[in-house]
Amino acid sequence: MVAFRPGPMLTRVIAGGASLAVMLALPSEISLWFIVWGIGAGAAVLDRYWAGRSFYVGSMIALACLIAVRFAYREIHTELVEFMLDLTVALGYSAALLCAKNRTGQRKLWTVNRRLASFSYSVYLVHFPTMVLAAAVLKDVFGISFSRPPSVATLLYMAALLVIIYGYAWTFGSITEAHTDTVRSWLSGMISGLRYRIHRFVDADLRSSPVRDA
Repeated sequence: MVAFRPGPMLTRVIAGGASLAVMLALPSEISLWFIVWGIGAGAAVLDRYWAGRSFYVGSMIALACLIAVRFAYREIHTELVEFMLDLTVALGYSAALLCAKNRTGQRKLWTVNRRLASFSYSVYLVHFPTMVLAAAVLKDVFGISFSRPPSVATLLYMAALLVIIYGYAWTFGSITEAHTDTVRSWLSGMISGLRYRIHRFVDADLRSSPVRDA
């Protein structure tokens, strides 16, 4: 963050070098896939400079990336190739996301999209542990294995997991993420009040200082 924010060039270079050193010190499966994770931040930055194409163009790019990765994954399984495949999917999805975000004109299902987006961070935060817990309960209690061959029953199993994951994420978000603006405003007011008290204390201390009187 320090490296990308406006500021003295020396500070930014030091921060960037430190970040690079940390990434080199970490295992490759963490450092490489951190780049994939960072594609989301890159999409937010690129949004300031590139308005994207039509949503259909972005969707076709994402679909082409998914199809290419699906066929390529059958042949090669090295770590570097898997990273490149995941990176390809991330870039394709980012292209579709940018094109959808900057789409002009009437937007269909706008209300539904806003409601789903209202707890999207909660989905990101809790989806994996929720899935693991739900899959473990289904296996230990009902004998339903997580690893299943393609079938109608498997599709129903996946749908049930999605309902559980999104239901829990919505519940979690309703008591946390939904109150983000309220908590942010409260913290901002508290910090502003604290700064005001500090300034008053410093001013009073300076007015009573013998050095100032002298």
